[in-house]
Amino acid sequence: LAGRVVGGIGTSLLAAAPEAWLCAEHARLSLPAASLGGIFGWAYFGDSLVAIASGQVASRAASAGGPQAPFLASLPLLAA
Repeated sequence: LAGRVVGGIGTSLLAAAPEAWLCAEHARLSLPAASLGGIFGWAYFGDSLVAIASGQVASRAASAGGPQAPFLASLPLLAA
């Protein structure tokens, strides 16, 4: 149970920290408020493209090398 609680907290921080940083930098640079929505829109759009591409790569890896292949294919990216 404690592992799930700590995992949930970690996931929340992982999602919220970059957004909080972006808002703070946006305010520090005194950029127009209207631009923040556009920045987040492009960020979420980019995240969607990365998720789709990752799913396609994992699917092709699994088809070619079995169920462990997507994890093996991710190793070079994790090492970088």
